[in-house]
Amino acid sequence: MLSMAATQAKIASKFTIEANQQILKNLPFNNKEDFKNAQRGLIAKPDTLTIKTSDGAPVWDLEAYKKYISIDKTAPGTVNPTQLVMQYGLFEVIENIYQTRSYDLSNITFVKGDTGWIVFGPLISKETAAAALIFINGNLGQRPVVGIVYNHSHMITMVVLKV
Repeated sequence: MLSMAATQAKIASKFTIEANQQILKNLPFNNKEDFKNAQRGLIAKPDTLTIKTSDGAPVWDLEAYKKYISIDKTAPGTVNPTQLVMQYGLFEVIENIYQTRSYDLSNITFVKGDTGWIVFGPLISKETAAAALIFINGNLGQRPVVGIVYNHSHMITMVVLKV
């Protein structure tokens, strides 16, 4: 559990503000083609995306980010101005390869195999991984997880995915 001090907002450091301003200068924020491309393959998305522990504590809350990141407004100095994280939901990448995006700091990829899902990048918590699995199974049909590929460091989520 986070302490009260850890949950209180902090002012951005000069370094953070400068880094975020540099992103605004370097990326083509006036070109909205990336937003169009980011929606390609969208199958479904929940109305809200807040994932909690079994006792109700938030693990991931995209709704909180929506206060700061919007296509129509500038992010404050404490927030990276990249807005594509708001393009969330279940997407078909190509036939038999799907992603749930923005269920965590990273995306999770599901490959539809003959006997079940092969998962690439299982997210950072068992709750977010479980929510992604429930969402894809709810939209594409129930399939077991038959394999997990850790393509970079992740917290252990194998228990929830029952491999």
